[in-house]
Amino acid sequence: MRLFHLSALVASLIAVGHRVGSATAAEPAARTEPAAAIPGEIHVAPSGSADHPGTADRPLRQPEEARDLIRRARRAGAALPAGGVTVWFHPGDYFRDRSFELKAEDSGAVDRPIVYRAAPGGTARWIGGVRIAPSALHPLNDAAGGARLDPAARGKVLQADLKSLG
Repeated sequence: MRLFHLSALVASLIAVGHRVGSATAAEPAARTEPAAAIPGEIHVAPSGSADHPGTADRPLRQPEEARDLIRRARRAGAALPAGGVTVWFHPGDYFRDRSFELKAEDSGAVDRPIVYRAAPGGTARWIGGVRIAPSALHPLNDAAGGARLDPAARGKVLQADLKSLG
């Protein structure tokens, strides 16, 4: 599994402006909720759920959910914790039907990196493409297709109707 370390250089290129307003007697100061703290570790597992908080015992399911958890907290004003954030991918297969997109806003800093990595104790595999169920495979029975095969392979080749599978 590759280790994705988001460059502090990208983060330093982002200028964030804050508008500071003043309150008057006719215009009371707006109340704001404190920003949710960003945890130092976020856990993702194939058995997780988007409804979970991303803890080791209640992991998220997809990498986008971990990325978005960090994004929402940062947009609400939370700072990255000292030492940064590690997003742990627990062992299992993560079936992907799209690329995992990271933008400049997903960057950490030199002393507060955001790191995506496989958790110890197994292999986390990102698999692209469409999963084809074994029941969708049938012996190649078409005469023209079978005629192109080496005689030793005939009767041993399976086919699937990919158009019907999407």
